Amino acid sequence: MTLRAAPRTTASRLRLLLVEFLFDDPYGRDKSEMFPFFLGQARALGVEAAWRFAGLYSRDTSGHLDRHTVHPSPAETRMLLGAVREFRPSHLIFSEAIGEELQRRIAGAFPGLRLISIWDDPEVRSLYCPADWLPRRLGLPADPWRGRWLLDAVEPRYENRLIPPPRGRAAPPRPYIAVIGGPVCLYGRPLARNPFYAGVELPAGVGSIGCAFCRKRELVYRLETPPVELALRQCRAAAATTDRFSGDTYLIRAARVALRFGDFAQGVLDSGLPPSRFLFSYRVDELLRVADQVTKKLPALARAGHRLRIYNPGIENFSARENERFNKGITPEQVDRAVEQIRRWAQAYPDTFSFESFGMILFTPWTTLDDVAINYRRLQRFTFPEIGMEWRRLRSKLQVLPETAIARLAARDGALVDSFDGFFFWDGRCVGDPRQVELPWRFLDPRTAVYYELVWRLTAAQEPGCRPADPLARRAAALFRSRPDRWPHVLDFLLEALETARRDPPPADPTELLERVRRAVPPAPSPGPRRNHRGGRPRPSAPGVRRAVTPLERRLRALAPRLRARLARLLSSADSPLPGWRFDDLAARAGNGAFGLALALRRGKERLDLRLTPADVPGPAFVEHGPLKLWFAETTPLDTPEKQAGVRELARRLAAWLARPSR
Repeated sequence: MTLRAAPRTTASRLRLLLVEFLFDDPYGRDKSEMFPFFLGQARALGVEAAWRFAGLYSRDTSGHLDRHTVHPSPAETRMLLGAVREFRPSHLIFSEAIGEELQRRIAGAFPGLRLISIWDDPEVRSLYCPADWLPRRLGLPADPWRGRWLLDAVEPRYENRLIPPPRGRAAPPRPYIAVIGGPVCLYGRPLARNPFYAGVELPAGVGSIGCAFCRKRELVYRLETPPVELALRQCRAAAATTDRFSGDTYLIRAARVALRFGDFAQGVLDSGLPPSRFLFSYRVDELLRVADQVTKKLPALARAGHRLRIYNPGIENFSARENERFNKGITPEQVDRAVEQIRRWAQAYPDTFSFESFGMILFTPWTTLDDVAINYRRLQRFTFPEIGMEWRRLRSKLQVLPETAIARLAARDGALVDSFDGFFFWDGRCVGDPRQVELPWRFLDPRTAVYYELVWRLTAAQEPGCRPADPLARRAAALFRSRPDRWPHVLDFLLEALETARRDPPPADPTELLERVRRAVPPAPSPGPRRNHRGGRPRPSAPGVRRAVTPLERRLRALAPRLRARLARLLSSADSPLPGWRFDDLAARAGNGAFGLALALRRGKERLDLRLTPADVPGPAFVEHGPLKLWFAETTPLDTPEKQAGVRELARRLAAWLARPSR
């Protein structure tokens, strides 16, 4: 969108409206991180200003390459235009690029309105926005602000509201508050030291340090305000603001703050912030570096009612060869230590500490079946529910962005192609704005290419409500489901298919590979003990064998009628752990020799099937709290961070309710 400079005018005549779109990706809101500072600066300039959230309810944007160009539905557009009409702004800033239809509607309804674009403005998108940026865009004197950074010069403001959703749509979850200050990552191992990149030219504009799949970035901290002080200033300002739709969750996007966790946590405690949740993302090696700080501060954070979540440390790959090509700089041994540390925190502070997923990239142009075997077998050994057992993670592939070193390596090795015709999934999750593209690539190993064709088909068939149109995907899913005794989890099936793909002669295509797997399967065994079910189901007993009734089972049976009413009230309350989800049914189910309660939830056309069992039922559940284990059905997996967090919180509350002596 063309930027038109506003004429010089007095600030009192200006009205600035900030509109932030809420996507289903909870971490994809980086372009609005300056909004609190824009709001604070506008107020300091004497400009009437407001910040509004606009939910996008009509589509799933997480898998779309155009996810950062907003095309609201007619109902969403009406609500948005109504909010603009109500505020009567002279200037409007959207957090994302907007589609042509919305541009036309705005131009027709508000001919004098000036639209200010930020998604394509490098000054705003950088870590260091100049303090004179907004005055210049508003046509106000900029000299008093020149030569300073916005984050140093302005007190942030957090008053914001939600534009009411269209009729029939529930309000979205309250968004987190971004806490910013300098680089988000400090890893800087030079690619020049990596033998994989010997002879690969990395021109200006291409990342030359850190992970090879990341864009160019700088590590220097240029602000005057110390990082921890800056972070605490944002937290205190937000906590003191009652008129806000933003939640009480703070996403800390500042690496220097994360590495000084102890100082930040002490500042939170000294500031007397109300009970809040803090999200931190670390590299695996960084997590080990701050482990002592976290351990020391967790007791005090727990007493103050705060919660800590660590999310998405990047394992990427357990193959040393693949991770070295990524220039990742971590080892499987470090991952093991991190997992054990996370488990200790989760067990010691179940109401305070939580963990959300490791990041993984399992398939690249260079992946061999040996690499896949290393990863799948390692994941098979994990019992931590966020690692490996989720179907989407099993097909995760590298996104090659043009401005990265790994793109240059792929080009040199002949891996780049003209289109993604050979792929079903190219979801663009790392694409940050409409101008960025993901480069198509091919597998250099033909066996891996054939195998991946089967992987994506089978994992796609595990998606909730999926009825594959692809005939081969249907046959693969049917074969997998036909032998739960042999393949309790999709990972078990994929490992057997991998061994089949390794045999000579190599399969010509995925159809031949699937047929070879089918022919190799012996007849189903006679009834007898079965293997442990991973990830989503209790461990079965031998057919016909009923395990002895335990005190925990007796208690859960007795409380089932009251639990039904409790769930209905909880999930319809304003404090629901799963906003937007409604209670559908709770029924007793005795499966695999173990008593449990089948819990069904609905959100529009979406369904979530859970199973509550006594904690003494064997097998690794998704989450365990006190007397309760909670499992999810593989047909309705917890495929978003929102669902995972909500189900964990639901389990925590139900366990606390069940554990009360008066029950």
